[in-house]
Amino acid sequence: MKTKGKYSGYITVSSNVDETPIQEYSFESKPIFEEKVQPTLLEKVKKDKTSKNKNGKVIYNGPLEYYVEVDGKYIDMDNKEVNNVDKIKKNKAQSNRNNDVAQQNRNLKQLIKDSYMGGDYSGQLDGYAISDRFAFMNDRWGSYTYQGGKSLSSFTGLDMDNYGGSNDCVVVAISTLANWYDSQGKSSIPNSTYDIYSDVLVNAKAHGYTQSNGTDPTVIDNIIEDSFSDWGYNVNASNTYVWSFSTFTNQIDANRPALYNIGSGYYSAHTVSVFGYKEYDRADFLMVKDNWTTSTRYIHWQAMWNEIGSVTTFTF
Repeated sequence: MKTKGKYSGYITVSSNVDETPIQEYSFESKPIFEEKVQPTLLEKVKKDKTSKNKNGKVIYNGPLEYYVEVDGKYIDMDNKEVNNVDKIKKNKAQSNRNNDVAQQNRNLKQLIKDSYMGGDYSGQLDGYAISDRFAFMNDRWGSYTYQGGKSLSSFTGLDMDNYGGSNDCVVVAISTLANWYDSQGKSSIPNSTYDIYSDVLVNAKAHGYTQSNGTDPTVIDNIIEDSFSDWGYNVNASNTYVWSFSTFTNQIDANRPALYNIGSGYYSAHTVSVFGYKEYDRADFLMVKDNWTTSTRYIHWQAMWNEIGSVTTFTF
């Protein structure tokens, strides 16, 4: 590297993606091969690098150990041709060993991922989706300690099969929230869940909902605001695309449910209503109504390590 025309050090970067990216560096000197290789050979290597000729290259074989390959010949740092290329080929063997280690690392990463997303434990629906948190923790860890939590009382799930549309999880999830607020004294909201659903559906269609494509998650806040406005309430809804567990706990602690729009896994392309959370030394859980059933389901938060989606919150 050069700074204002002067050498300011160098970095040797591995071309093998499975190796440590930076193999060697200095903040002040030139690479050893630039200092010791015959200028004519080095110029030939540089020329080959700018053409389609792949023969000319500098081979890094370990700390301060370089070889130059030009026209099929290997030149060491003493400017001597290397007749026994086994010494250089060990670099390929090392690369193979590195590939083996890299594969082991990939296997380990997959094992870690499976330990979160996989498994076949009691009380586990699939991956992060849990039907019975106690059975899940008993089967997986054998013991656990409760640390805290909260849930919104009288929060009732709705069964999507009882309503009219297809791909209407957002419409039903918003209806679930509205139905709960009706039970909390917001009396202008219709008492019938079918009437609530019909009102929300009108606004969902106005924002692009179709039975074939469902609802764009980016307009959920607009549908909530319009629906509650129709019932005479001024609410402020927002979609959050970067969230944490505290995003949900803060809402629940303030006696407000939230919508979780999940992009992959068991609830892929599905919206659930979050109405509580439970914290243990082993795991944290969100309490949800997925509206595929009226039962309470749980999302194992630590298993949501690679999920995409959004969270919709709102306040009166």
